Amino acid sequence: MPAKYDNLPVFKLCYDALFQIINWIHRMQRDFRYGIADDQRRIIMEVLLCIYRANNAKEKAPYLQKAIELMVEVKIYTRVLHDAKQISTPQFALAADLHVNIEKNLANWCRYSLAHDGEHNRNPEKTDTMVR
Repeated sequence: MPAKYDNLPVFKLCYDALFQIINWIHRMQRDFRYGIADDQRRIIMEVLLCIYRANNAKEKAPYLQKAIELMVEVKIYTRVLHDAKQISTPQFALAADLHVNIEKNLANWCRYSLAHDGEHNRNPEKTDTMVR
């Protein structure tokens, strides 16, 4: 049975980001709606899938690193939408804050994962630093 992913805080934040763009998309000009905004929606979906895959994988870091890289694209697209006056400054500020929180969560999880991946394969009897 796959691990539960939809209760993860980072999944919830990313899901909020997806619905944020879905709610804004209908007010955008057609070129932006079917171009940048559609690409951004697709990328956020990809981040959600990376989170799902990381949650079920023994080695989580590759999926989390991919998700972090994708979030850079999301941030760039959001900046372009703001500069093109497709989203307001308050909307941009809200999105930017959400994206930073997502990136921080992903980075922390990735750092933890890198430090602990494969820990179950270590033999504690062979370590010199073990306190008894």
